Amino acid sequence: MRKLAFYLIAIFVIPLLLLLSAEGLLRLVGFGQSTPLVVPVKGQAGYVMPNPNLIQRFVLHPAHAPAVAPDTQYFLKQKPADTLRIITLGGSSMAGFPYGRFGAPAAFLQQRVTGLYPDKNIEVINLAMSSINSYALRDIAHEVVTLAPDAVYIYAGHNEYLGVMGVGSSYAGLGGHRLNTLYLSVKQWRLTQLIVSLISTSPTDNKPNNARTVMASVAQNRNIAFDSPAYHRGIEQYRDNMRKVLATFNAEDIQVYLSTLAANDKNQAPFADSYALNDTDSAKLDSTNLDTLKALHKQHPFHATVNFRLAQAYLENGDTQLAHQHFGLAKDYDALRFRAPGEINIVISELAERFDKTYLVDGADMLRRQSKDGIVGLDLMHEHLHPNAKGYFFLAESALMIMQRHLLLPKVNTIASANAAWHHRFINPADEYLAKVKIARLTSDYPFVPQAVPVPEFTPTNTEEKLGAARLTQNNWLGQQQQLLNHYQTKQDYLSAANVAASLFYALPYNPDMAWFAANLYKQAGSFDYARYFARRVTEIQPQKLEARLLFAEMLFNQRDFAGAKAQLEEALLIEPTHEPTKQYIEQVEQLMQTDVSNESK
Repeated sequence: MRKLAFYLIAIFVIPLLLLLSAEGLLRLVGFGQSTPLVVPVKGQAGYVMPNPNLIQRFVLHPAHAPAVAPDTQYFLKQKPADTLRIITLGGSSMAGFPYGRFGAPAAFLQQRVTGLYPDKNIEVINLAMSSINSYALRDIAHEVVTLAPDAVYIYAGHNEYLGVMGVGSSYAGLGGHRLNTLYLSVKQWRLTQLIVSLISTSPTDNKPNNARTVMASVAQNRNIAFDSPAYHRGIEQYRDNMRKVLATFNAEDIQVYLSTLAANDKNQAPFADSYALNDTDSAKLDSTNLDTLKALHKQHPFHATVNFRLAQAYLENGDTQLAHQHFGLAKDYDALRFRAPGEINIVISELAERFDKTYLVDGADMLRRQSKDGIVGLDLMHEHLHPNAKGYFFLAESALMIMQRHLLLPKVNTIASANAAWHHRFINPADEYLAKVKIARLTSDYPFVPQAVPVPEFTPTNTEEKLGAARLTQNNWLGQQQQLLNHYQTKQDYLSAANVAASLFYALPYNPDMAWFAANLYKQAGSFDYARYFARRVTEIQPQKLEARLLFAEMLFNQRDFAGAKAQLEEALLIEPTHEPTKQYIEQVEQLMQTDVSNESK
């Protein structure tokens, strides 16, 4: 027995000790790195932000990472007891490209709950990032749990093939699902990082010449035919990874709102076909005759461009149902898979059925219903799959409706307030100008054109656009917002100024000054629900600010919450007991309360 024990120690324990010693030594000398989901905010105790180097976690070597990062957002790592926390996860669409954080579905959702529930503290934290897919969600899910979300809202699935660690990507990880999941589980080990640094080669060798965008750098020669083994690997990796993600949240009793995906079906021709047509059939693609295209489709039912041209012909002839069907097939058969095939949405629906407290958000259906002819196109999309501001607004609306249905949020009439909500959005003409330039840069490179072409030049035509143009070179969002705030105040455009002030407060949530500006500006704009919210937030951050108590009381009074107004006035009197106006306000409120009681008794 002693010999057996000795051999077991020699075979298992000693190698393990050697490995642990090597790991400890590498950490001691500072080799490698840990890449947590969030990092502390310098100078603000208790606050964290998404790790700007997070993408390095999902590539074999940090130097090989594409130039993407989550948008900066500050929030308390320890969730306050009175706060409902919603975290959003996904790729570039959930991240809000090309607008950034304040044009993302999370921002529209934040803006909506601010106006709908001014007496509640609801925060929407956006941890989405361009280029990532379900592998990243699988890897960070356990860290998301530590942030104590009440709910997670997910819009992800377009990047399963050409995103980082995707089936056909230049950043494909170790090239197989099991190896990729194993790699992610040991990525933080310094021994793993040492081995990878010794054996990995740069993925940039596969980039097209002069690639200017991440999209171009992963796309060249990455065609994946419909129903091929690689196609099915993409579906299965999504299914397996998302099962793991949902199981992680399920185990912690966290609600998940899982959205179907939308793309530009109507106006985005397929990027690539799986096979070429002969010259005779290829010439028929230029036809607009429905019968000609139907005959061509009969010969080539799985050809992406044939289906796209047939869909256009059906639409021209008023058959929107068949047009929708063939536009969808054209997307599914597109061999360059930047858009998720329809089967991903089927998987999403199945997952929502399978897991408790996972609820289906049909974002794709919402965008269809808001689109001309019921087919998503450039009216709600910038290019192949990134929504414009209206598109992101409607994605947030689809999530809001389901969150109310499942009682995460109280039920109120959102339809009546939707139009007003659009005018309270955080993005402005400066952001729209910047977005236009970003889209022009994207679509001037592969795969939108065979080879990169010069990016169109735009000339700003007003103050807002000039500020957006300046941000292209200076990258100073805070400076832009402060100049916009001054600009709108000078014009007495109080609502636009208030929206800017609100975005500044959400950017710097520990600073009550912008909440105070927002409260006053929303009051001047007549947006009393928003003024009520921001005045209340100032009283929470600066309880001794007399003016905030009085403004909060005024907003409550205007909305006939006399008891609430009186309570705030009494708090104000405690701050400054000799303040005569406050005493007079209390008397007036008490008289109105007595009048209300008398009217109710009659």
